[in-house]
Amino acid sequence: MKTFKDLKNRLSEAGGDVGGWGSTNRSAMSDFGAHRMEFEDQVFRVNVFLENYFGRPIIDSVGVFSQLRAKLSIIGLDFEFDPTAVRTEGPFEFPMTRYGGSFGTTPDHDLSKGFYKDDGVPGLSLNLAGEIVKEDTGYVIAAKLVQVPDRTPQEVELNVR
Repeated sequence: MKTFKDLKNRLSEAGGDVGGWGSTNRSAMSDFGAHRMEFEDQVFRVNVFLENYFGRPIIDSVGVFSQLRAKLSIIGLDFEFDPTAVRTEGPFEFPMTRYGGSFGTTPDHDLSKGFYKDDGVPGLSLNLAGEIVKEDTGYVIAAKLVQVPDRTPQEVELNVR
């Protein structure tokens, strides 16, 4: 009868480090999550998800975007959704934020110019961009995250009366 230690040694000799849950080189065992949008690999993963999510004919284009906001919120991403932009055919583009963005001040920010505001991903701004085409079987939606010129830092005036 083999002990756990024998099995663990045998698996590690076969190749790769093995933890209590299996191989540690899997992404599920890593703390390097999809919320780290400043890395190209994570943007790629989200774009693969979007390709699969929209990879079918859609009857309710507004509903599918509402569900997408809920799914993306799991990894901390959100976008300001305008239902009128996705009701008919044509292109769309929504600015993305991570955890709702940042608002306030930073140690190196001049507060006399207003409050600091960004989209939550330092040095990177992303949009959810794509196009909707209406076909006989439903709407065909193609969407992906695209990098746009950095929107940070933005300064927001505080109107005190």
